[in-house]
Amino acid sequence: MLKILIVDDDVISGNLLKDLVEYMGIQAEAVETAEEALEKLSLEKFDLLITDVNMPGMSGIELAKWVGEKWPGLKVVFISGFPQDNQWGAVSALFLAKPISFEELKSIIIKELST
Repeated sequence: MLKILIVDDDVISGNLLKDLVEYMGIQAEAVETAEEALEKLSLEKFDLLITDVNMPGMSGIELAKWVGEKWPGLKVVFISGFPQDNQWGAVSALFLAKPISFEELKSIIIKELST
């Protein structure tokens, strides 16, 4: 079964995304920090990582760099409430601006999991 890890320091947003992913019939887990995500990734296999960009401690961008080194096949999708966050240069990945519509989320997940 497919499994997605969601990282968002906003618990409500993270749980909402988790519920939307599970509504699609895909298993999901939500954590609040990049550090928790790294711990989960070291213990379980995930097919996709969806991470907020701006978080206390390690940012989503820093998390994606770690993931790229340790789990190079794992795809990353960034989410943020700040549209200018998609201008990083150093990291190329998909970017979704909050608020995220269910159709947009579904489309991105299907695209990423099918490639």
